[in-house]
Amino acid sequence: NAMARDYTKDSQGYVNGNVSGDHVLYTSSGLPAEFSCERPFGFHSVMLSAAWLASEGEVALIESWLGEQLIASDQITLSALTPLHYAPMLKAVTRVRLSTKHYWQMVVDDLVLTR
Repeated sequence: NAMARDYTKDSQGYVNGNVSGDHVLYTSSGLPAEFSCERPFGFHSVMLSAAWLASEGEVALIESWLGEQLIASDQITLSALTPLHYAPMLKAVTRVRLSTKHYWQMVVDDLVLTR
């Protein structure tokens, strides 16, 4: 999902997590989100934050695959007060899954992919 503007009522995470301008992505209802391509791409970095102050300290799970092989899996603690710069700097992946441990919404911005 994508959101235009940086204001959602009572949402510190959507405001603070928006670092690139007018648009952010978010995981809807806290369900996992994925992006993929049959042709490998580089997953350089992304800015992540918790969407709501009530979810402060939520744990994000970021999983990256090359084909059917899981090549990286990281858990990071999110904040609604400031985004976290996650930089796996993976040269070749075909799929990335973003999710949260307790199904809170996660704000995603400044996604950097390479070819």
